[in-house]
Amino acid sequence: MPSTTTISRISILSQNVNRNYELVSNILEERKSSFDLLLIQEPPWNFIRRTVSATNPEGEAVVGPPIHPDWMVIFRRPKGEDDRPRVMTYVNKRLAAMRPAFRTDLADHRDILVLTLWGEDNTPLHYINVYSDQNSTAINWLCDNVERLPQLQCMAGDFNCHSSVWGTPDTKATIMSQRH
Repeated sequence: MPSTTTISRISILSQNVNRNYELVSNILEERKSSFDLLLIQEPPWNFIRRTVSATNPEGEAVVGPPIHPDWMVIFRRPKGEDDRPRVMTYVNKRLAAMRPAFRTDLADHRDILVLTLWGEDNTPLHYINVYSDQNSTAINWLCDNVERLPQLQCMAGDFNCHSSVWGTPDTKATIMSQRH
Protein backbone atom coordinates (compact mmCIF):
# COMPACT_ATOMS: atom_id res chain seq x y z
CA MET A 1 0.00 0.00 0.00
CA PRO A 2 1.57 3.35 -1.02
CA SER A 3 2.12 5.87 1.72
CA THR A 4 0.57 9.30 1.45
CA THR A 5 1.81 12.53 2.89
CA THR A 6 -0.70 14.94 4.34
CA ILE A 7 0.46 18.53 4.56
CA SER A 8 -1.84 20.70 6.64
CA ARG A 9 0.07 23.96 6.23
CA ILE A 10 2.56 25.36 3.72
CA SER A 11 5.18 27.71 5.17
CA ILE A 12 6.45 30.32 2.70
CA LEU A 13 9.42 32.68 2.74
CA SER A 14 9.53 35.40 0.08
CA GLN A 15 12.68 37.50 -0.29
CA ASN A 16 14.50 39.69 -2.80
CA VAL A 17 18.10 38.49 -2.52
CA ASN A 18 19.62 41.08 -4.90
CA ARG A 19 21.52 38.38 -6.85
CA ASN A 20 23.48 37.30 -3.75
CA TYR A 21 24.58 33.68 -4.29
CA GLU A 22 25.91 33.19 -0.75
CA LEU A 23 22.71 34.56 0.80
CA VAL A 24 20.56 32.06 -1.16
CA SER A 25 22.91 29.19 -0.26
CA ASN A 26 22.60 30.14 3.42
CA ILE A 27 18.80 30.44 3.24
CA LEU A 28 18.56 27.00 1.61
CA GLU A 29 20.54 25.44 4.45
CA GLU A 30 19.17 27.43 7.37
CA ARG A 31 15.49 27.27 6.35
CA LYS A 32 15.30 23.65 5.12
CA SER A 33 13.41 22.55 8.26
CA SER A 34 11.19 25.60 8.75
CA PHE A 35 9.90 26.48 5.25
CA ASP A 36 8.25 24.59 2.41
CA LEU A 37 8.46 27.21 -0.35
CA LEU A 38 11.08 29.87 -0.93
CA LEU A 39 9.92 32.57 -3.34
CA ILE A 40 13.10 34.34 -4.45
CA GLN A 41 13.21 37.58 -6.42
CA GLU A 42 16.33 38.81 -8.24
CA PRO A 43 18.03 35.42 -7.78
CA PRO A 44 21.73 34.89 -8.45
CA TRP A 45 22.69 33.34 -11.79
CA ASN A 46 26.38 32.51 -11.63
CA PHE A 47 29.08 30.51 -13.35
CA ILE A 48 29.22 27.11 -11.66
CA ARG A 49 31.76 25.08 -13.65
CA ARG A 50 32.76 23.98 -17.13
CA THR A 51 31.51 20.84 -18.80
CA VAL A 52 32.82 18.79 -21.72
CA SER A 53 32.28 20.33 -25.14
CA ALA A 54 32.73 19.01 -28.67
CA THR A 55 33.43 22.54 -29.95
CA ASN A 56 35.24 24.32 -27.11
CA PRO A 57 38.48 22.79 -25.77
CA GLU A 58 38.03 24.70 -22.49
CA GLY A 59 34.53 23.29 -22.09
CA GLU A 60 31.12 24.97 -22.07
CA ALA A 61 30.21 27.19 -19.14
CA VAL A 62 27.52 25.89 -16.82
CA VAL A 63 25.60 28.71 -15.14
CA GLY A 64 22.67 28.67 -12.78
CA PRO A 65 21.31 29.20 -9.28
CA PRO A 66 22.46 27.68 -6.00
CA ILE A 67 21.23 24.14 -5.50
CA HIS A 68 20.75 22.13 -2.32
CA PRO A 69 19.91 18.45 -1.75
CA ASP A 70 16.76 19.30 0.25
CA TRP A 71 15.26 21.64 -2.36
CA MET A 72 13.90 21.45 -5.91
CA VAL A 73 14.49 24.67 -7.82
CA ILE A 74 12.00 25.95 -10.41
CA PHE A 75 12.72 28.77 -12.84
CA ARG A 76 12.07 29.85 -16.41
CA ARG A 77 14.94 28.82 -18.65
CA PRO A 78 16.77 31.86 -20.08
CA LYS A 79 16.22 32.45 -23.79
CA GLY A 80 19.58 34.22 -24.13
CA GLU A 81 22.53 35.54 -22.15
CA ASP A 82 20.65 38.69 -21.08
CA ASP A 83 17.48 36.82 -20.10
CA ARG A 84 18.39 35.51 -16.66
CA PRO A 85 15.43 34.66 -14.39
CA ARG A 86 14.17 37.38 -12.06
CA VAL A 87 12.02 34.99 -10.00
CA MET A 88 12.84 31.51 -8.78
CA THR A 89 10.93 29.19 -6.46
CA TYR A 90 12.49 26.52 -4.29
CA VAL A 91 10.21 23.67 -3.20
CA ASN A 92 11.23 21.62 -0.20
CA LYS A 93 11.57 17.98 -1.23
CA ARG A 94 9.22 16.96 1.58
CA LEU A 95 6.48 18.32 -0.75
CA ALA A 96 7.51 16.04 -3.65
CA ALA A 97 4.36 13.93 -3.20
CA MET A 98 2.34 17.08 -4.03
CA ARG A 99 3.81 16.95 -7.57
CA PRO A 100 5.07 20.55 -7.93
CA ALA A 101 4.37 21.91 -11.42
CA PHE A 102 5.74 25.05 -13.09
CA ARG A 103 2.68 26.45 -14.90
CA THR A 104 3.87 28.32 -17.99
CA ASP A 105 0.42 27.65 -19.45
CA LEU A 106 -0.93 30.15 -16.88
CA ALA A 107 1.92 32.69 -17.08
CA ASP A 108 4.92 32.47 -19.39
CA HIS A 109 6.66 35.56 -18.11
CA ARG A 110 10.21 36.27 -16.98
CA ASP A 111 9.00 37.99 -13.80
CA ILE A 112 6.05 35.77 -12.81
CA LEU A 113 6.28 32.14 -11.76
CA VAL A 114 3.10 30.14 -11.14
CA LEU A 115 3.58 26.97 -9.11
CA THR A 116 0.87 24.36 -8.61
CA LEU A 117 0.94 21.77 -5.84
CA TRP A 118 -1.67 19.02 -5.81
CA GLY A 119 -3.45 18.71 -2.46
CA GLU A 120 -5.97 16.28 -1.05
CA ASP A 121 -8.36 14.79 -3.61
CA ASN A 122 -6.05 16.14 -6.34
CA THR A 123 -7.07 19.73 -5.56
CA PRO A 124 -4.76 22.24 -7.29
CA LEU A 125 -3.09 24.76 -4.98
CA HIS A 126 -1.63 27.73 -6.86
CA TYR A 127 1.19 30.03 -5.72
CA ILE A 128 2.63 33.00 -7.62
CA ASN A 129 6.10 34.50 -7.20
CA VAL A 130 6.41 38.04 -8.64
CA TYR A 131 9.19 40.51 -9.35
CA SER A 132 7.99 43.77 -10.82
CA ASP A 133 10.66 46.07 -12.22
CA GLN A 134 10.69 49.89 -12.23
CA ASN A 135 8.35 49.83 -15.24
CA SER A 136 5.79 47.70 -13.35
CA THR A 137 6.01 45.06 -16.07
CA ALA A 138 4.74 42.19 -13.92
CA ILE A 139 2.02 44.25 -12.24
CA ASN A 140 0.75 45.38 -15.63
CA TRP A 141 0.75 41.78 -16.90
CA LEU A 142 -1.17 40.64 -13.80
CA CYS A 143 -3.74 43.43 -14.23
CA ASP A 144 -4.19 42.59 -17.91
CA ASN A 145 -4.48 38.83 -17.27
CA VAL A 146 -6.20 38.58 -13.89
CA GLU A 147 -9.24 36.84 -15.42
CA ARG A 148 -7.17 33.91 -16.70
CA LEU A 149 -5.49 33.22 -13.37
CA PRO A 150 -6.92 30.55 -11.06
CA GLN A 151 -7.81 31.09 -7.42
CA LEU A 152 -4.54 31.49 -5.52
CA GLN A 153 -3.31 30.24 -2.18
CA CYS A 154 -0.67 32.97 -2.15
CA MET A 155 0.87 35.65 -4.35
CA ALA A 156 4.06 37.19 -2.99
CA GLY A 157 7.18 38.88 -4.19
CA ASP A 158 8.86 42.21 -4.75
CA PHE A 159 6.33 44.48 -6.41
CA ASN A 160 8.53 47.61 -6.31
CA CYS A 161 5.34 49.52 -5.68
CA HIS A 162 6.09 52.24 -3.15
CA SER A 163 3.60 54.52 -1.43
CA SER A 164 3.56 56.81 1.58
CA VAL A 165 0.29 55.05 2.55
CA TRP A 166 2.20 51.91 3.61
CA GLY A 167 5.76 53.30 3.70
CA THR A 168 7.24 56.20 5.59
CA PRO A 169 5.94 59.74 4.98
CA ASP A 170 8.98 60.51 2.81
CA THR A 171 8.45 57.46 0.56
CA LYS A 172 8.26 58.47 -3.09
CA ALA A 173 5.12 56.92 -4.52
CA THR A 174 5.35 55.07 -7.82
CA ILE A 175 2.85 55.73 -10.57
CA MET A 176 1.53 52.18 -10.14
CA SER A 177 0.76 52.68 -6.43
CA GLN A 178 -1.13 55.85 -7.26
CA ARG A 179 -3.15 54.11 -10.03
CA HIS A 180 -4.40 51.12 -8.07
